[in-house]
Amino acid sequence: MTQITTLIPAYKKEYLGDLFLALRRQSFKDFKVIVSDDSPGGVITDMIRNRHWGNLTSELNITVVRGPQNARRNHEQLLDLWGGQTPLVHFNLDDDIIYPEFYRTHVAAHMAAPCCATVSQRWLSHDDGVPAWTLSLPDFVLESNGHVLQPTTEELFNSTVGTCQNWLGELSNMVLSAEGAHGEMGTSARKPPSAPSARPRSAWCTTSAMTPWWPATLTSWTTRLARWTSCTSPFGISG
Repeated sequence: MTQITTLIPAYKKEYLGDLFLALRRQSFKDFKVIVSDDSPGGVITDMIRNRHWGNLTSELNITVVRGPQNARRNHEQLLDLWGGQTPLVHFNLDDDIIYPEFYRTHVAAHMAAPCCATVSQRWLSHDDGVPAWTLSLPDFVLESNGHVLQPTTEELFNSTVGTCQNWLGELSNMVLSAEGAHGEMGTSARKPPSAPSARPRSAWCTTSAMTPWWPATLTSWTTRLARWTSCTSPFGISG
């Protein structure tokens, strides 16, 4: 059984080459990709069909569907297409890139301690795509000696809601379990997970015991203007 489904709400074609390259270079290969093409005129679909990115797409287990021309509904459509078919699901936003060990690290974390979500540290860059800085981390993370951390609900709440800061990042630097995704969405797959910047991760912990966090550089980074998601070690929300 395939372990991970990668969901790509695609609109910005200029960054997809880097994204596909990052997926091809994953050391963990047991994943499939669904691209929902929301670009004007379906240009991304044509580019994939015409092998614009060559082996970067032809060697991936990739399905491309027409997008609904609406950002929110695009996420909803992808969740419907995934439908819980794999134990884990990952939203890879179209200008974000993941490091080669991203999936291997997150799968290992989910296997070690079943959780709703694992999250890796996020790096940011300027338009040149070179990681330049990261989000400010709370003291309890900085003072941790381990590569993996399981914050308590109180720690997450106080460091996000209590400070009005999102140090956790975006959807791209987290991997959800099927249970976690359905828990966040309710019983329907029509509601996409809230963006981390809009809803602090502590909200997930109201029904979960803890959230593991990895502060080591391995996982995801998003590209371009202050949008790099780099991952060091993941953290997760255990159920």
